[in-house]
Amino acid sequence: MNQDCSNIDFSLIQDPFFQKTTNIKSDFSLQAIISNKVKINDKWYALNDDIEGFKIVEIKNSQVVLIKEEKIMVLKLYEKNNIFIY
Repeated sequence: MNQDCSNIDFSLIQDPFFQKTTNIKSDFSLQAIISNKVKINDKWYALNDDIEGFKIVEIKNSQVVLIKEEKIMVLKLYEKNNIFIY
């Protein structure tokens, strides 16, 4: 089974392992992380808490991961306005 690939436009093929990310401005401001608590918009939250429909699913040293339906939002502590949605 030898097929000719000369007519294939490889630039149109998408990588199935690549996740498209979008850097957006958000109303969320990650201000502090202490142990398993995070301060977002002047309020303290813990793992699994809800914020405006987003659920806190992961707390790391310098970032917090929130999920709402199909969207994943990553808030980074030291990078103002660096909020990524996957």
